[in-house]
Amino acid sequence: MPGEGVSRGAEHAGVTEPMMSRGRGGEDGSGGLPVGVPGFDFRPVRPNDWPDIARLLGQDEKNGFRLERHMEATYDPFFGFVAVSADSSVCGAAVAGIARGTATSRPTRALQIVWIGVTPAFRRRGIARELFARVHGECVVVGATSIEVTVDGGEAEAISFFRAQQFEIERQTMDMVLSPHRGQQVTATRAPGSVEIRALHATEVGVLTGLLIHLAVERAVDPHDDLEALTPTAVTSILRRPGTVAYGAWEHDDPTSPVGFAIAVRRADEGVLRFIGVHEDSRRLGVGRALLGAIVSALGEAVGTAPSLPGPLRPVAIRIHDPEPVQVFFRKVGAEIVRVRMDLVRGA
Repeated sequence: MPGEGVSRGAEHAGVTEPMMSRGRGGEDGSGGLPVGVPGFDFRPVRPNDWPDIARLLGQDEKNGFRLERHMEATYDPFFGFVAVSADSSVCGAAVAGIARGTATSRPTRALQIVWIGVTPAFRRRGIARELFARVHGECVVVGATSIEVTVDGGEAEAISFFRAQQFEIERQTMDMVLSPHRGQQVTATRAPGSVEIRALHATEVGVLTGLLIHLAVERAVDPHDDLEALTPTAVTSILRRPGTVAYGAWEHDDPTSPVGFAIAVRRADEGVLRFIGVHEDSRRLGVGRALLGAIVSALGEAVGTAPSLPGPLRPVAIRIHDPEPVQVFFRKVGAEIVRVRMDLVRGA
């Protein structure tokens, strides 16, 4: 599945190979002004600190300068702070930045905490809180109006740490996968007798307009997918891209009345489901399962044959934002949860 790194360990959180130590903080735990931690010095990251930062991430120290280059390529500006113990070794660090392409003229500008971490021997002394306070103090300098961080959904202590720093959960993202074995079972699904499932082409998008409007109204309230928009123009553009597989569900008696459609992308070793939606009046009849079955079968077809020949089924990756209302469908067809991530945000 695509995406950023996941947190590892009960006290680790972040966005890219994240690490976080849950410091005790002040009495209110709000991550206020830097106050220091007895026995430790805090200073901005220096060029020769990157190998130590790589070590904190559990990587070879040789990767340190690769991390620095990654930050330079991805964030502008970026900065960091390190915690130094009495023996002059780096025992904690935090790195953050403004993602490149974020215009300074925009009304909102988010500072992203890329990772924050403390070596195990020095945890629970308030170091993580102090590192965060120093990152927070740079918001005015870089013109940030908010601070964002992503943590693994299973890391309760990491989430608790950021909630103590006044972060709120903005979005939950669930990555799931439908294995070839489970996909084989779904391909056996037949649509109800009143519905026909067939390939959807870009030339037919005009007929989808009414359905798109219906689904777009729901999507405006609860967007669960990564599509930029659910409009005829956006859908047409997706259907014309190489590797796109799409199927529609149509009323047998009225071929101009679609009741659902699904879009996926064929990749070298997997398929990626981009969207699946069924009109409210046709739900819970097996239409969605039949659409998914058609997609799974098509993803396994050999490319460039006429007609296409069946091939080995690919696993199908599924990403759902704020999944609670829709994950039930995917769980019922046999998809398994791979990862859950939490996007948290607070004002600067």
